[in-house]
Parts: sequence; structure tokens; C-alpha cells
Amino acid sequence: MRPATGRKGRIRFPGRAVNFELVATGAGLVCGYVGVSGLGVTTIFRARFSFRWNSIFRQAVDPKVGDGCNHFCQSPPDQKLHRAEYMPTMKACAQAAKWQQSLGIMEWIPVQDTSICNAAMNACARGHQWTHAVQLLGNFPSSLQPDVVTFNSCIHACEKGSQWQAACSLFETLQFQSYQPTVVTYSSLVSACAAGEQWQQALELFRDSQVLALQANVILYSAAVSACEKGAQWQEALGTLSDASRQGLKLDVIIGSAAVSACAKAGEWEYARLLLLELREASTANRVTYNAVLSACEKGEQLQMILAILEEMVQLTTLPDSFSYSASISGCGRCEQWQVAVDLLRVAHSMKSLNVIAYSAAVSACEKAKEWQQALALFEEARVQSIEADVVLLSAAISACEKGEKWWLALELFDSSQANLITYSAAISACEKGGQWQKVLQLLLQMPGAEIRANTITYNAAISSCREEGQWQRAFLLLEELKWRQLEFDLVSCYAVLAVCQAAAAWAAALQLLAILQKASLGPDVPCIASAFQACVAAKRVPESVVFASRLEAQGLRALAVN
Repeated sequence: MRPATGRKGRIRFPGRAVNFELVATGAGLVCGYVGVSGLGVTTIFRARFSFRWNSIFRQAVDPKVGDGCNHFCQSPPDQKLHRAEYMPTMKACAQAAKWQQSLGIMEWIPVQDTSICNAAMNACARGHQWTHAVQLLGNFPSSLQPDVVTFNSCIHACEKGSQWQAACSLFETLQFQSYQPTVVTYSSLVSACAAGEQWQQALELFRDSQVLALQANVILYSAAVSACEKGAQWQEALGTLSDASRQGLKLDVIIGSAAVSACAKAGEWEYARLLLLELREASTANRVTYNAVLSACEKGEQLQMILAILEEMVQLTTLPDSFSYSASISGCGRCEQWQVAVDLLRVAHSMKSLNVIAYSAAVSACEKAKEWQQALALFEEARVQSIEADVVLLSAAISACEKGEKWWLALELFDSSQANLITYSAAISACEKGGQWQKVLQLLLQMPGAEIRANTITYNAAISSCREEGQWQRAFLLLEELKWRQLEFDLVSCYAVLAVCQAAAAWAAALQLLAILQKASLGPDVPCIASAFQACVAAKRVPESVVFASRLEAQGLRALAVN
């Protein structure tokens, strides 16, 4: 009986345990490797199909056969295998990403050649072991000469290991040694640079391959389009796609989806939709392609298109997944259609495609529409569904509490969360809207202890909270602290402080802030002047009020009457 390639198992013999796997068949031989427990060695074996395959393992482990397993594994008598018999096993190890076995087999081969080294390097590449591949190249036998396949295998290993710098360094070595790079070389290089977010370098290498007039393949073009996607160069992606068509290359799902994603990242939903139609005509559109178009339509706030694509996916049996529904629900939020968002969430539930992203999008949609009760109901529903809340979901729920002026609920949710800048900011904003300036300052003081650095938005909310009790001195202190921490000092911060000064009739502080603004070359603009004017009016400072009224009239505005 012919044994099946890839079969694995474990056989027990007296005092021994053997792990085995058949990794190749060919030329009437069964090739494989055996790991012997307690010896730490690996051997390859061969046998004709006419033999019972498990007898091979007995030869390796049964001490009654031959000179015992240790002698067999380290120096099999009269079994000097020819290169042609090693190569099928080496290639099979490479295909199965069995890099450790491949390196072990190399030690058995009395006379190595370049192709055997290349096969071992290929196994390392498939096993994402780029360091071993580079080490093999560095320790290349002095009697052998590496070829372009050697460098290609090593560059491919660096690509799989996300080491674009190492890949480019190997490419320079290849050129220095006067080897002619192939389309395989450039495909791996472009892919490595694209994966490393080096899209400019990836496209430069792609253009170099075109100058050399290499016979390009779809892998190279897919890598180039993926580089365009990483750099949000959607026009370049479409141009590369058109060039591939002119070269007679078939538009497959990989290159097509990459082009669609490039359009999606740039918000070019019309082009993404047109590409989808083309891919569908070529029967190469899949769920990834559809999801990329949904993402583009979400960014473009095209709700009707989103719903049409979802319906199309169902009709074509390309059933939407959790990403499809999450992107669609997020699009509903952007279009201020919270009811549709909730409806889609129910559909996702029936399709068992719910995840935390979908709930976050639905809660956010309700929060933006000020439907805070619905938002909190969905948040509680997610808990019942045993969906662990992430930062986005928690922040959306806390923001919903802010919209409903339920600051105590916001703090309750905050206490149960793993606090970070986003949740802190949402909780501070909720307390600010609820007039709880003490709670705001308490949260702000907690942040350094939690090793969380407040940002300008956080400080602006804290400053605004001082308005409720007319805490203009505290507002100024917070503004000074903001500057001391070297955070961005903008007009929004000044608006917040001036609003506090206006509420407290702190006219002198308002004038001081205007001077600070002028010194920082930030204005003051009309809203700042208006706030200072109102502070002077509230403090019954007639001379200053008249001056500000004149400045406002010069701006073409009609000032309030001076008391």
C-alpha cells in the first residue's frame, strides 16, 4: 500500500519513542524523517513501496537490527545515498517549512552542492527563519559558488521575516558580485519593502525591473500595487494595474484587492466600486475585495452603496463576515443613521458575525445621535454576549453618558475599565459637561500616577470645567501647566480660559490672556476679543468695554451695548 505524504505519528518500541512523518514520495521511493526520543537526532530514510513502511522505523530504533539505532542514525552502514535521493526529501522539507529537519539532513550529506544549500535556504524562508538563511549564505562552502537562486532564496527569507533592510543589503551584494537579478529577485524585494512601509523604495525597485525589461509576473505586479496601497497612492495603483493588463497578465484576486484597498484608503469609493465590478466580471472578487469596497464607502459616507453591496454579497453567496458588518455599521454612524446601524447589528447577530468592533461602531453611532439610552443598552448587551469591551467600545459608552448628562454612569464605566488616555479623556469630558469640576481635577491628577500623559484636549476639558464655579485662577494654572508640559497651546485652550474669565467677570485676567495670545502670535481673534469684552461688561469696566466695542466694530461686528 502506498503511504500518504504528510502522514504523522508516534510509534512505541521497547525503551524508545519515535516521531515520524512522511514528507515526500517519488521515483518509487518513500522519503521521510524520523526523530528518536532520547537521542536528539534526526535521520532520513528510504524504502520501496513494496516494503511495509513501518518496518523502516524498526530499522531505526530496534537495537536487534544492524548495529543499533545510534549507529544507524549517525553513520548508516552501506547506505551512502546519492544526491538525487536526498533532494526529494530536501524539497519536501522546504515545501512543508520543515527548516530544522532540512538543516539536520544537510549534515548527513557527504558532498554538498549549491542546489542542496538552496533547498535548505528555501526551507528557512518558508519557516520564517531569515537569520538561519543569512547564516547559511555566510557559511556557504568554499568549494561551492552561490548563484542567483541562492540570493533569491535568502532575500525571500528576509521578506518573510519582515527584514526589508537585510533584503536590500543582499540585493546590493548580488549586484556587486555581478549576478543578474531575476523577476523573482525583484518580487521578493518589492514585497519586503512594501511590508516594511517603504513604499517609495518598493516602487523605485519595481520601475528598475521594468527598465531591465524582465518578464514580469503577477506576483511582482501584486507587490507593486500593495506598495501603492501602503503609501495611499491610489492613482499609482490604478496605473500599475492598467500596465499589468497591457502586459497580458490576468487580474487575480490578490492584485485586484490590493488596488481596491489603495482606493479605499484614499476614500475613492467610486474607483473602488468600478474595480469591484471588473473583478466580479472576471470571477476573481472575494470577501476581502468586497470588504475593501465597503471600507471605501464607509469613509465616503455612502450609506446606500454600503447597503447595496451587503445585499450583493448575500446574493452571490459571498456572505458578509464580522468585518463587513463592522465597516457597514461604522458607515451608518458617519451618515447619522443610528437606527440602520442597530438593524445591521441585529442582522450580524443572526449571522453569528458579531464582534467588539461591530458593537463599538453601533454604540458610537447611537452616541453621535445623542441616543445615549440606546447606546448604553447596546453596551450592556455586549457584556451579556460575553464580548470583552475594548478601549473604543468603553470610550463610546462613556461619551454616551456625557451626551445624557449622566456623569456618574461615566465614572462607573471608567472604574471598570483599563484606563488609558482615551477613556480618561471621555470621563473628564463627561464630568465637565456635568459641572463636576472637582471630579475633573481628580481624574487629571490620577493620570501621571497611571503613567498616562494628558494631551491638549484633556486640559481644555479640565479648563472648561472651571467655568461652573468661576474658578478662573485654577483655569489659568491649568493653562500654565499645559504650557509647562510642552503641549500644544492653541486658540481652543484660550477660548476655554476666556469663557471662565467671562463667567467670573475676571476682566484683568482676560486682558492678560489677550496679551499672551498676541505675544504667541495667535491672535487675538474676534471670539477672543468678544469674550474679553463680555468680561469687561460683566465687571462694569466702561473704558475697557468701549475699547473692545470699537475693535469689534472695526471687525464689522455690532457690539453689545455697554452698561
